[in-house]
Amino acid sequence: MKNRYKKFSLDTHPWRIESEYQVNGTIAAGMNDENTLVVGADGFFIFDNVQKSLVIEDRGSNISKLFNAQNSIVTLPNTDKTFHVFGMRGGIFNFCGNDNWTLNLIPIEYGVTHPVLTRSEVEIILNPGFGYNGGFLTGSFSRDNKKLMLLTCEGLIIYSI
Repeated sequence: MKNRYKKFSLDTHPWRIESEYQVNGTIAAGMNDENTLVVGADGFFIFDNVQKSLVIEDRGSNISKLFNAQNSIVTLPNTDKTFHVFGMRGGIFNFCGNDNWTLNLIPIEYGVTHPVLTRSEVEIILNPGFGYNGGFLTGSFSRDNKKLMLLTCEGLIIYSI
């Protein structure tokens, strides 16, 4: 049986890694125009979208109380920062993105998945990067469908088109 997909190498497909953040046990992540929020097992972290540097680190707060009822928005007190969450473990994800791109999480073995983007006859196997060991992974497209977020056990990877 002939494979109907055209495969692309990482240097020729339109999706590029925009940011990588190492956070232990990534639970949720979101963005606004200036910052990226990453919620991990150790607390929450806010990174500058341009400098990619850590802006705020909070290891003591219970951030889960700050999510709205749909878990789609987080507003942090004392910072005036609001984030649109587009990745949360156990949550509902947007697996269909811009220009009919679809994120597929292909199970390789128990607890191991690999991210694959498909569109019509194009298949792109993504390499999540920084020490991704093939463990639990999930992901979602952003609300504007121009970014793809992958949450791994080791952190967060954001692709953009």
